[in-house]
Amino acid sequence: MADDALKPLLRWAGSKQRLIPSLLERLPNKFDRYIEPFVGSASLFFAIKPKKSLLSDVNPDLVNFYTQVRTDAERLHQRLNAMSIDELTYLKVRRKFSVEEDLFIRALYFWYLNRCCFNGLYRTNGSGIFNVPFGSKLPSIPTRQGVLDCVRQLKKSRIICSDYKVAMAKAKGGDFIYVDPPYSRGGGRSSGEYGLGAMQDSEMGELLELIRQASGRGAQVLLSYNADLSHELPGWQSEILRGRYLISADPSRRKAIQEFTFKNY
Repeated sequence: MADDALKPLLRWAGSKQRLIPSLLERLPNKFDRYIEPFVGSASLFFAIKPKKSLLSDVNPDLVNFYTQVRTDAERLHQRLNAMSIDELTYLKVRRKFSVEEDLFIRALYFWYLNRCCFNGLYRTNGSGIFNVPFGSKLPSIPTRQGVLDCVRQLKKSRIICSDYKVAMAKAKGGDFIYVDPPYSRGGGRSSGEYGLGAMQDSEMGELLELIRQASGRGAQVLLSYNADLSHELPGWQSEILRGRYLISADPSRRKAIQEFTFKNY
């Protein structure tokens, strides 16, 4: 990993934080704007620190957090540090989060839940209510300076709440798009991962078509996925990175997952 890479503010299921060194080796030599349509914890964004970027995600609470921390980082960080980290407090915050309307407080609760929940998982029930249990072996709260450094980078970015179709449609020549969609479930049903409106396996064909269209407009594209799509992207360079592990509360179900990358440059 680059020595000056920023540490993300959030934990996120599917985060590429451990794969950053491998991904950095596979970046294009030059690009004008960075685009990430499934931003999550924005690990690669914070490692690259692009001068111009478009960050997008369908999760409104994720986007609201980035919007709020970008404008009021000091107060958010102070309030977060003042909150008790224990299961009782966590459950109280989780209940309040489901009905909170103030966007600043909602961002505070989101950040707290993200730091304290099981493995940084964002999952909702059928009504859109966050339902992840309290975690163990929790990471420390980001430092004040670490937060301010990330915010300095976020202020250079345009952040939008939308599905992948909107961000992909904006890509053009000179852009570099990092596409990191939710893992294929292999025919299994969604359990509410990433929240309501998150991409489903059935949409992969549409995403691939948008990727091909962006490539045709001159955009450079790097795709990460847990299945081999080389037959869908003929002529693209394909590699397998070291595997990660499927998240599960049951250790016996944590199996290794292969990570494929595909790029058109």
